[in-house]
Amino acid sequence: MKKQTLNPIAKLWLWLGMFALAAGGIYAIILVGARSPKVQDMLPFGDFFRTALIVHVNLTVLVWMLSITAMLWSQYAKSSFLISRYAALLTCAAGTVLMAISPFTSEGHPLLSNYVPILAQPVFLFGLSLFFFGMILQVTLTLFDKSAPDTIIPYGLKCVAVVTAISVLCFLLSGYTLRGSGLLPTDYYEHLFWAGGHTLQIAYTLVCLVAWLMLASAIGLKLQQTWLKLFLGVSVFIALFNPLIYGGWPPLTAEHRLFFTDQMKWGGGISVLLITYVLLRSVAKSRFPKPTAVRNALIASFLLFTAGGVIGHLISGVNVVIPAHYHGSIVGVSLALMGVVYLYVPVQGRLALLQPYLYGGGQLLHIAGLAWSGGYGTLRKTPGAAQSIEGQTAMGLMGFGGLLSIIGGLLFVILILRSLKKGI
Repeated sequence: MKKQTLNPIAKLWLWLGMFALAAGGIYAIILVGARSPKVQDMLPFGDFFRTALIVHVNLTVLVWMLSITAMLWSQYAKSSFLISRYAALLTCAAGTVLMAISPFTSEGHPLLSNYVPILAQPVFLFGLSLFFFGMILQVTLTLFDKSAPDTIIPYGLKCVAVVTAISVLCFLLSGYTLRGSGLLPTDYYEHLFWAGGHTLQIAYTLVCLVAWLMLASAIGLKLQQTWLKLFLGVSVFIALFNPLIYGGWPPLTAEHRLFFTDQMKWGGGISVLLITYVLLRSVAKSRFPKPTAVRNALIASFLLFTAGGVIGHLISGVNVVIPAHYHGSIVGVSLALMGVVYLYVPVQGRLALLQPYLYGGGQLLHIAGLAWSGGYGTLRKTPGAAQSIEGQTAMGLMGFGGLLSIIGGLLFVILILRSLKKGI
């Protein structure tokens, strides 16, 4: 497998992503304790579960995934507009640091809105705004970059940028539509982030698919590229309709909410199924490669993302089956991005081979416990809600899996930071 080198600005985006993942991992420790039997009673603050959840989600999903995506955008971009590229990076970095430290600056009111949960206090909101505007600048630079997407990876990354831009447009349209609505903060942010958040999930899925193709190529799988651009373009085509529905179905209508729910359920997986077909066909025609961190990340990502998708079709009611689906899918994306990082920051040894399976296997136990407990009615976003012995047992499995996953995530951070410090 040929070693690849990051350019300077791409490496800085990697550093930002690693900081977000490490800081988010610390908050994850608090989260697992808050949901695990007995341990939750030892936490000093009754509402700290929600505060930790908000910061954890924003750092390990929003910041980590978009930072590594920006790393790839920067890696494949031409060197034009260099000052603007650094401005985007520094703005996002400042916002990330502010979000990470916000719980320790002043008391905030946690609002568990879907996709972008909010800590209603000045430091967090200012940090989130900085990250948002920095990412808008980065996406704009990527869209207007003159590098020709003639091969599948640059083309796929351009598709991700287009869908991310559509997500930003949905956020702005929702904000404009909801001005003066008089909604309570909880309802306001839920409606504000619903359309853009769903669209952002399409962008995450696309970058996961691009990462799978990068990893598959790196480990020697022969990919039939004839239809790949069309398969990735399906998700872009689906997302193009999202801003248009504001004309007839604004955010406060039931049709608006249902449209995006159905779009994710029935349209979000089309590109996944098509790319999966290409990958499985390639595996069937190739000699299976020897174990490496890159190969193991691809396998773990594929299995976990698939498990999350299957669980998504089992959702019934507002219980912890929902986060079981979400964690499976989103951590599947995260594992794919970890594999991409391994392409640029190669690591050796048994720990590197173990890390994807430890992180992914822990998450499989985590989501299995959540899905199992959800069958007994454990409520979503409510620590300590399991009331039956079966529900408590399931949440214990969730806690054990979460602990393994945290260890796997921290191991990834240690391996990569150690390599980065050596100047790789």
